[in-house]
Amino acid sequence: MSMKRLNWKVVLAALCMVVFFSACDNDDDKNNEQALLQGTWIVESFPTDNDALNALCVMVPSLINMEQTTFTYTADGKLNIHLVPANGEASDHVGSYTYGDKKLTLKIDVYPLTLEVVSITDKAMKLETTISPQMLGILIQVIQEAYPDFAGMLDGLIGDSLEKGLKITINQVKK
Repeated sequence: MSMKRLNWKVVLAALCMVVFFSACDNDDDKNNEQALLQGTWIVESFPTDNDALNALCVMVPSLINMEQTTFTYTADGKLNIHLVPANGEASDHVGSYTYGDKKLTLKIDVYPLTLEVVSITDKAMKLETTISPQMLGILIQVIQEAYPDFAGMLDGLIGDSLEKGLKITINQVKK
């Protein structure tokens, strides 16, 4: 057997091993991340790229009890958000989620929200998304209807985000 023919077979075998083993690793990573996602999570923080809005976010604990508000992801793709307002009755919002290619899409009611999964471990998850200027406009309208006194201040704080969008990072910890 010549050296050229042997090298060609060795190179082909090595290439096949790399393709097959890396494909298995990616599937294992995806399955592992999917398993890590399952369970109940609490939002620890949610900074944005808008400093004025971040300053306002210190008021959120007076509106929502973040320690008791949970996001639960089940193995069958169901999502339950248990929202606990600071003053009022808790409510459950049921939807679904899909996960793949570092993207987590939450579907509650009709509007899906896709978040990039920046990192995930068995204890913490970091998600990011950018809300489009159009969606921000809709959100402001909804807030104006629900909280007319608060909406005028929010509209002023959003400012340039209405032109470029609003990047949000959501840091969650597993309960």
